[in-house]
Amino acid sequence: MSSQINLVVDPVIRTCPRTPLLIRPDATIRDAMAVLRDACRGCLLVCGDQQILGIFTERDALRLMATEADFDQPITSVMQSPVITVEQQESVSEAIALMLRGGYRRLPVLNTTGTPVGIFTVRTVLHYIVEHFSGVVYTLPPEPHYAMHLREGA
Repeated sequence: MSSQINLVVDPVIRTCPRTPLLIRPDATIRDAMAVLRDACRGCLLVCGDQQILGIFTERDALRLMATEADFDQPITSVMQSPVITVEQQESVSEAIALMLRGGYRRLPVLNTTGTPVGIFTVRTVLHYIVEHFSGVVYTLPPEPHYAMHLREGA
């Protein structure tokens, strides 16, 4: 990647969003929770014919565990739908603004045919920025506004 970064112009796909986890609409909640657990991921997309029907997140799983729901019912009965998405050519700043406005932690990224190709997250943005400014980020002191009161050394 180049060392230039412009969040207003750079497309979402340039941030290398994580490959989405997909599950069939006829899968059970139990199946979905097992997929989330085994992959150590925060969400999965419920898809039919490569089109997003809904999203199931770790928050949904926690809510269901708290209410002692029936985990053998279909995932379609508890998934969030419709799903707010972002297209891969949209700018990073537009995606961030959409996340802020809607309070979303994750946005599925779609290609031009509407097929999910990634999951855009806050972590994705942070990794993208750190990749471009690693020299600055990795050399920051642990407490940037800390001033020494005594000299170090002998």
